[in-house]
Amino acid sequence: MFELQLRDARELSLALDAIRRKFGFWMTFRALLATEMQRRRNARELAFLDNRTRRDIGLPEIEVEPQILWLFRGWDHRL
Repeated sequence: MFELQLRDARELSLALDAIRRKFGFWMTFRALLATEMQRRRNARELAFLDNRTRRDIGLPEIEVEPQILWLFRGWDHRL
């Protein structure tokens, strides 16, 4: 298993080196950064969907914590 990981890491390193030589460091860095920002933006957009919509598009449901009743909110000194 370890040898496979090393081989994959070498192949990835060689591929990134070839891309860097072809396009330059800053273009490669900017492309990787833009890809990561897009991935995070997509994950953030899906986080705000309600469970009904998530079920409709095939995503797992999010467990929602029960809300504190307003009646008891005054008793909690931390709020």
